[in-house]
Amino acid sequence: MNNHHRIANKRGDDDSNNIQIENIYGIPNDKEKLMMQAQKMSKQMKQATSTKKQDLDKAFTSFSLNLKESDFDNGMKLREELHDLNEQP
Repeated sequence: MNNHHRIANKRGDDDSNNIQIENIYGIPNDKEKLMMQAQKMSKQMKQATSTKKQDLDKAFTSFSLNLKESDFDNGMKLREELHDLNEQP
């Protein structure tokens, strides 16, 4: 294991973040920083999408049990938010 891998792991980076840091001291350059930021944003997007999907399931389950218009409207609102979230570049 190279020194920069040990330093990266000491910082708390995940092994799933397989961004190769070229600097022997473990200091990322601009390109590596951008790649790390893109990975972080991707992870946040996946978490947000997962949360919205769970909320959508709960809303439609609630609607199917009591058939209230407010539950249906809430479910449709969440569906649109989820759709908009997935359309972002």
